[in-house]
Amino acid sequence: MIIVNAIIIEKGKILTVKRNKEPYRGMYGLPGGHVEVGETKKVALIRELKEETNSEIEIISYLGKLRNNGNDVYFYKSNIVSSKPFKENSEIKELKWLKIEKFIKNLRDYKVDNLENIEKIMKKL
Repeated sequence: MIIVNAIIIEKGKILTVKRNKEPYRGMYGLPGGHVEVGETKKVALIRELKEETNSEIEIISYLGKLRNNGNDVYFYKSNIVSSKPFKENSEIKELKWLKIEKFIKNLRDYKVDNLENIEKIMKKL
């Protein structure tokens, strides 16, 4: 399976989403999701951000890829172009801007695999 994630930074903080379902319910993660059949990774990322955050984004650059639990996970630096008020949904409980260090600690607390590779990708920002 292919998964895409957006890394959006404003004022030194990264946009995170609090997961509302398993796996990792309650964890703050990056907005994004699965690429559906017939979609490109970029089209899927734009769709997922609209669904999860009610925001339109532009993709700035590709930051890297890692393999996690049999999935290929791609990371893209992105910017919010426009947004409407967020509403909790089945997947996302809330949006929160976190300092990168706090975001990484959150991932560590939830024992996320490949944390050192995620940290390497974050250092490209």
